[in-house]
Amino acid sequence: MDELYQSQILSLARQVRQSEAIAHPTHLARVKNPVCGDEISLSIKMTGTVIDALHVAVEGCALCEAGAGLLYTQAQGADKATIQSLSDALSAFLRDAEQVSDDNVLAPFTPIKDVKMRHKCVTLAFTAFDKAYQAQ
Repeated sequence: MDELYQSQILSLARQVRQSEAIAHPTHLARVKNPVCGDEISLSIKMTGTVIDALHVAVEGCALCEAGAGLLYTQAQGADKATIQSLSDALSAFLRDAEQVSDDNVLAPFTPIKDVKMRHKCVTLAFTAFDKAYQAQ
């Protein structure tokens, strides 16, 4: 279990705790993982299709925070398609036990691949992002 919470995961979890509230978000969502109780509130400020600011509040485990941290660190200046590509890549990476990541962005999640019941924890922030985007 300690391997799941290695330093890179904890570093990503700390990143999301640095996200600051957004005064006038253009997109909002709140999602919950009914299996474990993790909950994410997400607000986005976009100009056109470009993300100007993202705030993620996580009430959950370090793996949920780390997934949210990945989203947070990659979102600034990105567009919906870029975030969707990252979400798809993360989900595929977690599902494929044989896939090795040359991508330093996904590599910290390698130990979680074998713990399928924790995959939703890692991807919950991306679910919230999609929900926020679809609501507008």
